[in-house]
Amino acid sequence: MINIEIVYEDGRQVQSQLIPPIKIGRDASCSLRINNWRVAKEHAMLDLLGDVIQIEDYGSLGGTRVNQKRVAQYAPVLPEDVIQIGPCRLQMRVIFESLVVDPSDSICQAPQSKQHSSLSFQHEASVSHAANETSAVHLAESQNDLNPSNYPSVVCDDVLNTTPPIQSLLEARAVFNVNASSSVLPISEEIRKSVHAALVRELDVQKRDLSKLSDTLLREQCKRIVEKMLLRDHFGLDLTQQKRLVYEVVSDAVGLGILQSLIDDPSVSEILVNRFDHIFIEKNGQLVCHDAQFASDEALRTVIERIVMPIGRRIDDASPMVDARLQDGSRVNAVIAPVSIGGACLTIRKFPTKRLNLDDLVQFKTLDQKLARFIKCCVEQRLSMLISGGTGSGKTTLLNILASQVPPAERIITIEDAAELQISHPHVLSLESKPGNTEGKGQVTIRDLVKNALRMRPDRIVVGECRGAEAVDMLAAMNTGHAGSLTTLHANSPRDALSRLETMVLMAGMSLPLPAIRDQIGRAVQLIIQQTRLPCGRRVVSAIDEVTGIESGQIQTQPIMRFKVEKNAFFMASLPPSFLNDWRQAGVKIDADWFGPHQGIEQGR
Repeated sequence: MINIEIVYEDGRQVQSQLIPPIKIGRDASCSLRINNWRVAKEHAMLDLLGDVIQIEDYGSLGGTRVNQKRVAQYAPVLPEDVIQIGPCRLQMRVIFESLVVDPSDSICQAPQSKQHSSLSFQHEASVSHAANETSAVHLAESQNDLNPSNYPSVVCDDVLNTTPPIQSLLEARAVFNVNASSSVLPISEEIRKSVHAALVRELDVQKRDLSKLSDTLLREQCKRIVEKMLLRDHFGLDLTQQKRLVYEVVSDAVGLGILQSLIDDPSVSEILVNRFDHIFIEKNGQLVCHDAQFASDEALRTVIERIVMPIGRRIDDASPMVDARLQDGSRVNAVIAPVSIGGACLTIRKFPTKRLNLDDLVQFKTLDQKLARFIKCCVEQRLSMLISGGTGSGKTTLLNILASQVPPAERIITIEDAAELQISHPHVLSLESKPGNTEGKGQVTIRDLVKNALRMRPDRIVVGECRGAEAVDMLAAMNTGHAGSLTTLHANSPRDALSRLETMVLMAGMSLPLPAIRDQIGRAVQLIIQQTRLPCGRRVVSAIDEVTGIESGQIQTQPIMRFKVEKNAFFMASLPPSFLNDWRQAGVKIDADWFGPHQGIEQGR
């Protein structure tokens, strides 16, 4: 729990105690709501890394400042740090509830009295200071209220209000740090299994409806249960071991077991479980072996089932492969025996919690400022684009950002195998394919969804990835009034992308001659953007080609941009694309330095 002291410009002070993660903003869905024009609808997020507070700005216009310095992400937030959001100054500290409980309380008993704070703060200068103090926070008493919607703003009466010293915060962070695990004395597997079994019994899933509880609330409840168990019988463990045991047992019971700490680590972008005792992670674009491991293949299978079941997927001998997603949108792929010879394997692709934009790509050197302005114009002018690249090259990230540049008045329909796109746009409808049941019935393919999307009045259709016969319907959509649609596919170059598109159309089983297929592609696709992952882990837009039409039965392309690795620079073509004249006639402002002899690709040689 985090204690937050809020001070307004007019001197008003409000204190609140909230369970992280805490979303801050004007929107009604925010746990900490600040109703002021200087605050974005979703402004920032407060969360705990172990027992260390972290704040992350959501790309708000007004920004988030820590000690008068604007930040995108900041940790650890210490009690003396001052956070400025809109008209408010915030100071906060962690409230340690660990192992401070009343032994006489029933383990599963809800508190007899709670306070629920609406935290809908009004900032109106015309209202008197006294009135503001009275109406700033509305408190309501309730008896045994377990409505999950109330718990983002729960205030507990029996919390230990002590401010931990700085050293304690750093030590707590080390306890939950994966890299620091070696310094903690090992906990016997017998103790861990015993506590885990006791937790399962205490929850009594058969009699309690836990499905209505939020993940945060369920975790808090499990944490309190385990802490009271340790208070009753601490098993000879010291405080550090007890904290670690609480974290591991709760993660194993309601989370993803040993993977939970990796999921919670923002520096980890990908988790690769080759088998239960062989795990790799990706940090900063580099793969490294991790020392954590599951107890057995069955334990790994349990985690996989825990991931796929809530979204209606299944994995068994009849269906040994599955695509899924986590609650935060992370992409999941799992394969089990007999397809995977070495046992179950799991791949988790995490996505940034912050929704990226073109400026972020410029900062990451994925593209430069000039290229960002050009691509934005391409989206606004409804050019149908194909994003190609290898695995992990950043295709989905780029697709998210490009789709977010669509004018707000247009309707976007996204179609995916497993929903993972997070498009910042006011009018987005997401569709997800559905596998068949055990009898093979009820399957809804991507091709079915593309066909149905055409009847849903889309302005743009975004297919997460073209893999097969759905390419036919995607091309048809682009050629029948849905210009500006977007999709991705796996290919090594723009020319290879066109060849793969031809192959996928042929996979549909349609008896179309190759010239007719190429004519459809040449008319539908206008731009091909190639994403590449460099050996150092950096992801760049390595090439952009314009599809200019058909000549002598071949699809003709013209280079627009090339990235030269040896010069570490982006080079635009000296010859401008054919659609530039149409842009000028439409009144589009075109920068003079985009194209010309001084910007020719040949200079990059």
